Amino acid sequence: MRPRARIFLTLVALSLTALALASCASSTDQADASSETTGSPTIPAPTQTTAESIAETTTETAPATATYNDDFGTSVAPILATHCASCHSNEGPGTTHWNLETAADAVKEATSIAASVSVGAMPPWPAGHESVAFKDDRSLAEDEIAAIVDWVHAGAKLDVDPATPIVGTALLGLSEIDTVVRPAEPYVGSLLNTDDYRCQIYDPELTETEALTGYNFVPDQTQVVHHAIGFLVRAEDKQAALDRDAAEPGAGWQCYGGSGLASDAMLIGWAPGQDATSFPDGAGYVLEPGDFFVLQIHYHYDTEAPADASELQLDLGVADDLTSQIVVRQYVGPVEIPCMTSQSGPLCDRSAAMEHAIARFGSDGVRSDGINFICGVSPDDFADMTDGRVASSCVLPPTASARSCRFLVTNMKLGRRSG
Repeated sequence: MRPRARIFLTLVALSLTALALASCASSTDQADASSETTGSPTIPAPTQTTAESIAETTTETAPATATYNDDFGTSVAPILATHCASCHSNEGPGTTHWNLETAADAVKEATSIAASVSVGAMPPWPAGHESVAFKDDRSLAEDEIAAIVDWVHAGAKLDVDPATPIVGTALLGLSEIDTVVRPAEPYVGSLLNTDDYRCQIYDPELTETEALTGYNFVPDQTQVVHHAIGFLVRAEDKQAALDRDAAEPGAGWQCYGGSGLASDAMLIGWAPGQDATSFPDGAGYVLEPGDFFVLQIHYHYDTEAPADASELQLDLGVADDLTSQIVVRQYVGPVEIPCMTSQSGPLCDRSAAMEHAIARFGSDGVRSDGINFICGVSPDDFADMTDGRVASSCVLPPTASARSCRFLVTNMKLGRRSG
C-alpha cells in the first residue's frame, strides 16, 4: 500500500467544473466575492455523515437483491436520475467506475452511494454554500442527501421493479457548431506516467476576426480523459508553441499549471458531466486572425493508455454584433488537507509532500504557498482538520473596467493528490 500523503493545492490538480455568470454595474463598484471550498455538506441530524458510519450501518442492512418498500420510486429515483445518471449511464464518463442503468444497480452500490453523497464527493461540485451562485449547479440539496442516506439506512429497499430504468438528463451540446478543431495527431501516453498533463495545439485556422459565443469539449477516450483546461493563445506565440511541440516526442508537450506560452489566457474548462458552454445572447470573446487554443488535458491511466484525439467544438459569430465581451477571472482558494489521525507515512509531513510534488510537477505546478499568501492563511490554519474534511475560503475583490460588465467566474475543483 502506498503511504498516505498530505494534500495541498497544486495547479495541476485543478479541474474546472462549472462556469457562472455574474454582473457588475459600475466601474467604481467593488464587491467581495467569497469563494468557499468545503470537504462535505452539512447533513441534518440524526443522519450520520461519515463514510465509516454509513458503511457500519448499511453493510448488514443493504440487501444483495432487491426487496420492496415505499420510498425509492418517489424520493430517491428522481434524485439519481437528475444528478447521477447523466454521467453514470449510456457510456457516460462515469460508467467506468459505476454503471447506473436500473433500480437494481442503485441497490448494489447503495452503501457507496450514501457514503459519496454524504461527504460531498458526488456529484462533483466543489463550491461551498457560501460561494457566489454558479450556473448549472449540480450539487445536492440537504434534503436530497438525507433522502438517499435515510433510504440506505432503512435497508436500501425498492418499491419498483428492480429492472426499472433510471433515465438521466442528457448533457446539452451546442445548438450550433461552426467549427470542429482536433489536434494534428492523436496523443499516446504511457502507463509509466499514470497522471499525465499534456498540452496540445488546437488551431481553428482563423483568417478573420470572429466572436466565440460557445464551445464544447468532447473527450475521445472517456475512460482516461479526466479533465481539460483550454487557453486562448495569440498568433504571435504560434511558433513558440510549435517549438515546444517539436521538442518532445509525440503530440504536444508536458505541462503543469499553464501552457508555458506568454500570451495564454484561460478561457475553457471541462470536466465529466459538463454541458456545453453557451454565452448569453450578444456576449462573446473576440478571436483575432491566427489566434489558436492550447488544451491542457489531464489523462489518468489505470490499465491502458489508448491514443486520444479529443475535439473542440466552437460556436462562432460576428464580432461586430457583440454587445458585451466576456472577461475571464480566475478565483482560487487554499486547500490544505492534513493526513487523518488514523493515517501515517512520510508524505504526511508537509515539507516532504511539497518536495515530492515539486519533483513531479516543477515549481510552476505547485502554488499552494502563493495561494495561501494571497488568501491570508497558513498551513497552521488547517492543522487541526484531521478527519478528512476541510473547509477553506478566500475573499477577493473583483473590479470592473467598464461601466457595466459581465464576467465569467471560473469555479475550480481543488483536486486531491496522494503519494
